[in-house]
Amino acid sequence: MQEGKHFMEEEALTAQEARPKHCEAIRVKQRSQPTQSLEDRAPRPSTMVRMSNTDGDFSIVFPTT
Repeated sequence: MQEGKHFMEEEALTAQEARPKHCEAIRVKQRSQPTQSLEDRAPRPSTMVRMSNTDGDFSIVFPTT
């Protein structure tokens, strides 16, 4: 039982270091905050905002309101 618990703790540490994909998604979401405020400063009706992560794996396109 103790060995299993120790293994779980190690796995948790490894997972934190590895930064799984859902963490990456959250980081991209946080990074988009300044872009959103910038868009609010100069609003343009029916403007399409294109966001993409630094690696260019994916891009999100959505109309601004």
